[in-house]
Amino acid sequence: MKVIFVAMGSEIISLEALSAMLKKYGHQTQLAFDRALFDDKQYITVPFLAKIFDQKKEVIKKILESNPGLIGFSVFADNYQWCLSIAREVKKMTNAPIIFGGIHPTSVPEKVIAEDCVDIICLGEGEYPLLELVESIKKGKIDYGIQNLWFKKNGAVIKNPIRTLIENLDDLPMIDKELFEKVVPIKEYYLTVTSKGCIYACSYCSQNFLKEWEKGKGRFLREKSVDCLLNELKIMKERYNFKRVDIKNNVLSGSKKWTLEFLNRYKEEIGVPFRIMGHPKTIDNEVAHALKDAGCWHVQLGVETLNEKLRKEILLRNETNYDIFTTLNAMDREGLHYSIDLMIGLPGEQDEDIIYAIRSFVKLRYLTRISVFWLEYLPRLAITRIAREKGIINDSKIIEIEEGRQEHYLSTGSVREQEKQKKLKNYQLMFRIIPITPESFINFILKHNLYIAFRFMPQTIILILVDVIVSFIKRDYWAIYAMQSYVWEIKRRFMLKFK
Repeated sequence: MKVIFVAMGSEIISLEALSAMLKKYGHQTQLAFDRALFDDKQYITVPFLAKIFDQKKEVIKKILESNPGLIGFSVFADNYQWCLSIAREVKKMTNAPIIFGGIHPTSVPEKVIAEDCVDIICLGEGEYPLLELVESIKKGKIDYGIQNLWFKKNGAVIKNPIRTLIENLDDLPMIDKELFEKVVPIKEYYLTVTSKGCIYACSYCSQNFLKEWEKGKGRFLREKSVDCLLNELKIMKERYNFKRVDIKNNVLSGSKKWTLEFLNRYKEEIGVPFRIMGHPKTIDNEVAHALKDAGCWHVQLGVETLNEKLRKEILLRNETNYDIFTTLNAMDREGLHYSIDLMIGLPGEQDEDIIYAIRSFVKLRYLTRISVFWLEYLPRLAITRIAREKGIINDSKIIEIEEGRQEHYLSTGSVREQEKQKKLKNYQLMFRIIPITPESFINFILKHNLYIAFRFMPQTIILILVDVIVSFIKRDYWAIYAMQSYVWEIKRRFMLKFK
């Protein structure tokens, strides 16, 4: 049977995992993809350019022309309204069932299944539920008892229980890169994940919700073996001859033993520059050295704020500033380049917290970028509950959150007040220029409050231009890849148009 997956913005590894499972059992898969240039929820947001490059009509056309037996959407809060807009149009022209899966249907299932254009939703892990659904459709009779799935039937909603979590990730088929290979330049940048779950449950992350939601269904954190991961990378390197690898776990591993074994073998068996995401508690001197020796060119380190009280009580993170700077100093000693993730717009955040962070980070030697993320309240997360209890948000805001109608975390997130947005963008610019600006000049700007003048300029345009400049000066290959992918996509569309 043929299944078409619908996605926007960027390559989605979870869809590649679902596609691999279906293909293993003889089913066909296709992709209807909108790169969503200038509104990709990943990098750049420029509304008027997004309208010019809009591809919704083409996505709908591809879905219908594929004549699928099932239409699947990968749904998160930021793309929920986009998914609904596509599904509503498609529903008018086909009887193929539409299934929504992902973190948004899992966290607010009642709201999603209530939509007329949605026939089925998948809660939690989808590899086996989707396979069982497709097998039953192929046989001509939908099985309405599949665990993890909710169905509409005769005006009622069938809510099936949640199954036990997949225990051994090595048993899953290798992710299907063919699904995205025509729409993203995989040979330039290879994405993968090595785990499900996380060792942490930070209040602002989807893992915070999932850890509680999946309780009692098995181990929360499960990891591929080092052998399994390296085997995947060897096969894919042979196929795509990729230039760089990016492991997209929130944290490379919950095990230092796993980490060191992987790094020791990676250099010899793969030998391609790679990038990881990390937490201050998982990178000590030994790991920093092993990362550098293995060819890691970039660590994306989650810090979020240097206000320890906010970090502990609001973000539910227990590391200290000492832990953070111990890790940063370890990477500096090894000459290991890194970026820092920082959140703005936090409840209780003060200007003094942000200025302290600016003065602290400007001293760092191998800092490539400070990635500023605007606080975005998401459904069923601890930080959303905390904000509601403190009266920071109200019930109407909760509805907006659950309907995916707020700005995403790379735009202005959940910060609605215009004056606060302008002020925070001033600080965002300061963080952007830190990696290429002498400490003395940063201190001069702060001393004389010169950054305030930025609020009277076209802030978004300046932020984009500064980001481009910093990316090339600091050789931030991830940011450069994101820019190059825009050029690649525009070129691809041009060639298709005149083919």
